[in-house]
Amino acid sequence: FIDPQTQITKASFSLNDVTLYATHEDNKRLIGFVARVSDSLSESKALLNCCIFETNDDGDE
Repeated sequence: FIDPQTQITKASFSLNDVTLYATHEDNKRLIGFVARVSDSLSESKALLNCCIFETNDDGDE
């Protein structure tokens, strides 16, 4: 995720870590994904991040 005003990267995820993605059924401008992020405190745990965005174009394109 890049902040549109400052152009600073707020978050980034490897495609290998994306476990699920989808567009909203009624509003294709809404897209979301779930990504695994390793827990630095535990080697056996992974955290899941859910990210939802509204785009300028349809998410199916």
